Amino acid sequence: TSNITMLKWMIATGYSDAPVLPHPRCAAAEAHAENQMMSQQSAPIPTWEQWQQDIVALLKSDFGGTLQVISIDDVDWPSWQGLYAQGRSARSAIERALERDL
Repeated sequence: TSNITMLKWMIATGYSDAPVLPHPRCAAAEAHAENQMMSQQSAPIPTWEQWQQDIVALLKSDFGGTLQVISIDDVDWPSWQGLYAQGRSARSAIERALERDL
């Protein structure tokens, strides 16, 4: 109990050397996020051409009812190159371009 009391005092007073004890669920979430990041880093990077095809396919599936016909020639690719250069997946690039990830 004295350790818990001391910890409460350190946190309440803003004592800077207070240890940060992660909640088990938070630790599990952090481990899961780290595993996700590692698996994404090891995923093969698509070529520019494959990435463009993925973008068009996702746009067709997401907006097929709105955009009757969309082809690779309908997209302004210079405006998308920055998202590709950032290493974004096609899905992430679309989310960012439509500002869904803000």
